[in-house]
Amino acid sequence: MVFNPYGFKLAIITMGEEFTWVKAMPCDCYDPRQNYDAQRGCDVCDHGQVYESQGTQKGIVEAVKRDMLHPDLGWIQMGELTLTTIQADVPFGKFDKVVLTQRAEFERETLSRGADDLGHTYPVAVIEVRDSDTIYVQDTDYEFDDVNNQIDWLDGGDAPDNVYSVEYTHQPEYWHIGRGLQPSAPQPAAGFGMVIGKPTRTGLLSLTAPEG
Repeated sequence: MVFNPYGFKLAIITMGEEFTWVKAMPCDCYDPRQNYDAQRGCDVCDHGQVYESQGTQKGIVEAVKRDMLHPDLGWIQMGELTLTTIQADVPFGKFDKVVLTQRAEFERETLSRGADDLGHTYPVAVIEVRDSDTIYVQDTDYEFDDVNNQIDWLDGGDAPDNVYSVEYTHQPEYWHIGRGLQPSAPQPAAGFGMVIGKPTRTGLLSLTAPEG
């Protein structure tokens, strides 16, 4: 049976999970002519890259059920996530990121007044802001700026003298790592015939930046 790429794509669309593909582009702080990388002092880039959202895509997100050794990715530990996409739709490059927009994770951080940026790039909602003496009230003492990802303290409201804690939820963000886990030889796919070539791509979602 001949592989039906449209049927395979439909399966990902109907059964897949939404995510945002964030494309990496080298920052101007790196000058290859001088072999000089100034990223440690750059306040624009992340690991020498600047990022631009490429919009919402869909893929199959799965948790690895057992440790496995992959020839390209090395050891993949049980519980880590893989993402399968249509390769032509999402041509991932090195240092690209994935934001799982249908998920929310809990975070608790300690901030200092005047340095009120949250640690995660994609916060969803603030649950509680407090210090040892006071629980602060949203829209009375502070506002949550979900554009700049920070706490804005309001004039006339209570505010901490210095250190305070924030509990909030955020969309998890991962680096997409690996050239793919798909087989190099044609393989049968249930309902779709023989998969010829590599129409899909499966990569590892990692909280640790890739090397190099």
